[in-house]
Amino acid sequence: MNKKIFTLLHPTKDTNSYNWSFWEDRALVRVEDKTFKSKIVEYKFDYKKKTLTNPKTILEDPYFSLEDPRLISKNSFTYVKYDREKIECHFMKDSQPQTNGHEWQKNWQYINEEKYFYRIKPLIIKGPNYKERVNYNLNWKYGDKLHLSSNMFEINERQFIIFHSFKGATVNTRKYYQGIIELENLKPKFYVPKPFFYPPKKTNPFKFKKNKNKCVFVMCARTIKNELYITAGINDCEAALITIPNEEFINWVDKNKEFVQDISSTNPTNGLREYQNFYRLKNENIFLP
Repeated sequence: MNKKIFTLLHPTKDTNSYNWSFWEDRALVRVEDKTFKSKIVEYKFDYKKKTLTNPKTILEDPYFSLEDPRLISKNSFTYVKYDREKIECHFMKDSQPQTNGHEWQKNWQYINEEKYFYRIKPLIIKGPNYKERVNYNLNWKYGDKLHLSSNMFEINERQFIIFHSFKGATVNTRKYYQGIIELENLKPKFYVPKPFFYPPKKTNPFKFKKNKNKCVFVMCARTIKNELYITAGINDCEAALITIPNEEFINWVDKNKEFVQDISSTNPTNGLREYQNFYRLKNENIFLP
């Protein structure tokens, strides 16, 4: 599979920039300093030139760390407000909290304005007066816990989502793996039993000493014309863009996929088939499986 990777923002001795998402020409980036406190910075994204320019800080807080911005429309986004002392996260949409901060969990993604993915395994969809839970098994050998990573994206009217797992004793020594699940009507149907991205072999000399994660952490996936554009944070210190031809991605999935074993599911309170694709848009091969 012809994965091309472009490093759009490099780390410095004082800051790491990573875990970014985009909508058309607007991009939001998490920028972290040496104290591990982070803010959200807006950039102008040029997908043809593969550049991020004109940075301006749009959100920062004297107490909280603001993490992992995800654009859910051109003007609206989600992020996590993290209280390091209390070890709790608040899932935020624009400036409004969506959770009460009781969960140490920051892997939410919106489906539309009314529903969002809350977890990937078990798959949980939440919204006002709405909840669905689907339990399933898959033969995944790269960590016991699976977490949500990307938004859902579509290619040829097929639904996909990227998840991550990790191995490692502590939060600063983990190695992260990214996998692919194919959904049908928002329910897991197929998966690929080998990682889509393995942990990178190299690290960056400017990476903060306490931060030893090895990861390609996917944040956002969108199709533009005939290519899949994936935004990611590499080793929690640089902002990367990965591009893959749609046809090659589909061929790789179909060549390697296996059925998900559905254990149990609950009936939704309203129909999932009304979902409309909220995310549709009118070099170096170092992470090949």
